[in-house]
Amino acid sequence: MPRRPTEGHPGPANAIGISPPFVCHSGKYLTLCKTIEVEMTPEQCAAARALLRWDQATLAEHAGVTRQTISSFERGARTLHPASHDGVEAAFIAAGVEFVENRGVILAKEEE
Repeated sequence: MPRRPTEGHPGPANAIGISPPFVCHSGKYLTLCKTIEVEMTPEQCAAARALLRWDQATLAEHAGVTRQTISSFERGARTLHPASHDGVEAAFIAAGVEFVENRGVILAKEEE
């Protein structure tokens, strides 16, 4: 199991003083306790659902969360807990959605 840094304690530094990356509970790489991967936005979530023609209940079922969780997130009324975020992101990725930084989402091309 990878070590998880705690806030204020990024873990051991290498010879030049830069901490190595660690994996947090959601599987993203951390360096100095900062996530280097861009988080899914509420707009990307709604757009990904639209690409798949999923309603909120369908996404909730695939992600293992409640429909209210999806609704609240897409409205911007709340952020997702890490486990919920991971479930939503995993559901989209399994369905072929790719998140494009600063551009939205695309449906991955099927391999021939």
